[in-house]
Amino acid sequence: MHELLSVLTILGDSRLLLGAAGILIIFGSFSRTNWTYHWLIAVACVCVITLATKLAFLGWGIGIHALEFTGISGHAAVSASVWPPLLRAVAKDSLGRWVWKTGLTCLGFLLAASIAWSRLPLNAHSLSEVTLGWLLGATASVFVIRQQRQEAMFLGAPLVALFGSALFLAILPIPKTHQVVVDLAETLSGSDSPRARNSTHAPPIEDRHRNPTD
Repeated sequence: MHELLSVLTILGDSRLLLGAAGILIIFGSFSRTNWTYHWLIAVACVCVITLATKLAFLGWGIGIHALEFTGISGHAAVSASVWPPLLRAVAKDSLGRWVWKTGLTCLGFLLAASIAWSRLPLNAHSLSEVTLGWLLGATASVFVIRQQRQEAMFLGAPLVALFGSALFLAILPIPKTHQVVVDLAETLSGSDSPRARNSTHAPPIEDRHRNPTD
């Protein structure tokens, strides 16, 4: 089980997925693949909303105690906004039949759901945080998928993007996303330390932000 959770954590790492999406979006700009521009906007919106909810709690303690909500899960939101369009892009040309496109798209949503679920046994997020994250990302993916047409994109482009992003992640000293968010929250709020989950104006909530994996 631990090995599976570790794999899902890696597959949901925003550094890997945003890097892959970025590479594919850049490739799409050269190949005049218009749907990638919509993807850029959708992923950017997901990231901004997710970041805002995290900063609100870590910096000022704003959350919803009744739902154990202290910020949208980045793993859940980014995975659901990246994996479905990325896997669908694999089938756009050589595997262009509807059944392949639909199958790979559904696989993307299921993979994102599995990544979101993995945050629960790791005690990284609450059910409300992963659910809202997945729904936010899935909504963005549906918007992008509706824009995906038959523009040319060679079959290996999504795979090259994933490999390239993983290579950059392995070579470059890119800090974990959670730590960047914590530092930003401290800077904006003027606080010396981020808020813990028990700092909402209600009875204590277990501190899931002690593990900087998101």
